[in-house]
Amino acid sequence: MNTASTNSNNPHPRSTSEEPRAQRTWIAVLAAAIAGVLLLLITPFPRGFQGETTGDAALVSQVENALDSGH
Repeated sequence: MNTASTNSNNPHPRSTSEEPRAQRTWIAVLAAAIAGVLLLLITPFPRGFQGETTGDAALVSQVENALDSGH
């Protein structure tokens, strides 16, 4: 006879068990870790040296050319 279904003091007999709760916690932690790694992989950020350095004068010149061209 299943006494858990007739126990009026505990409407959720499984809620007191620590094993399913721990399992859900580990699943949530694993899912968050996988999501974090995937987001890190798709995040666009510079990876190392991207070309030769320009300096301030070259940068200002390029910006002025872009602004004067009507873009």
